Amino acid sequence: MEQEVNTGKDKLNQKCHKLQDQLAQGRQEVRKEIADFSVQGAAFTKNLQAVITKEVCESAELQELQKHLNSALLHREALRNHNEDLRQENQQLQVLVDRLDDSLEGHLAPLPVLQVQITSVPPAADRRHTVIEAAHIVKYCLLDS
Repeated sequence: MEQEVNTGKDKLNQKCHKLQDQLAQGRQEVRKEIADFSVQGAAFTKNLQAVITKEVCESAELQELQKHLNSALLHREALRNHNEDLRQENQQLQVLVDRLDDSLEGHLAPLPVLQVQITSVPPAADRRHTVIEAAHIVKYCLLDS
């Protein structure tokens, strides 16, 4: 009977060792999978970081492009306004010239020429003074003739 107990004990020990070996092998496989996942996660993180960096750079480039576009649109609008002001002033001057031509018909009196200082400063927003000055010049020309 003692031999049977010893045999049972040996079988039980063998089963325990076999289960311990299987457990150790399972742990080893899990460790390997964890290491593989860790490496894949690091690679994924690196790729994701590269994509995010690229997106941030593109976003900054788009913002810069938007600034330039807005600036160009504002400049175009300012030029259109300036063009409209010049067109209106030109029409007013043309009316004065036509009036002068009508009043000088038969009187070939030359208009006085004034030297105007040329500057690089943009003209003031109220350019109407040019038309008013031209009207005064015409009035004086008509009085002198």
